[in-house]
Amino acid sequence: MRLVLGYPPNLANPKGISDRIKGYFPSLVTAQHFVESSDLSQYLQAEDIAGTVERVTQPNWQTDIVIVALSGPICAYGEMLLEDCAGTIQGFYTGKYPVLSENPKIGGYYNMSIVRRLGLHENIGFLAKVAAEEMLHVFGVPKWHDAACFFHPHKSFTIASCGYEYCNKCLSFMATLSEPLNFPAVHRIVGTIY
Repeated sequence: MRLVLGYPPNLANPKGISDRIKGYFPSLVTAQHFVESSDLSQYLQAEDIAGTVERVTQPNWQTDIVIVALSGPICAYGEMLLEDCAGTIQGFYTGKYPVLSENPKIGGYYNMSIVRRLGLHENIGFLAKVAAEEMLHVFGVPKWHDAACFFHPHKSFTIASCGYEYCNKCLSFMATLSEPLNFPAVHRIVGTIY
């Protein structure tokens, strides 16, 4: 599958981020594509994210994985600032999280306003781990399966957990994924591993 990374002009080292994401999914990500757009640095309502992502990156959801960095403020429910560091693209289409479907829109977004506030906006390792995490959500990996794993080790976010790595279960699962994806089989693998 092609990994499409959309980003505003001020994102540090997009190629490094994409390469690290590919490293987590070595058999799944077979190509990389980069889209720089100032449209990703504007004020957005949460409900407009999916449309903006599609307009800017123009993905083929059958063959593309889309990760975007949004650097403008993101608001939900009118004027409430969205405080999440990241999220899935699929969640904006369905309102469900996580989403287990046979043809999901694989990908996620970074809320760079929050990432910058945490001082992690130039940490390509962190950004790659977050992108992988959003993809794992789409594949149905359960939260809180390992208190030492980067993938939701606790019920609430902590700065300390930003330094965690993925557990062996997650690393093994990510390494086994390859194209073409068979989502019922992927969901069975998740059920077996976790």
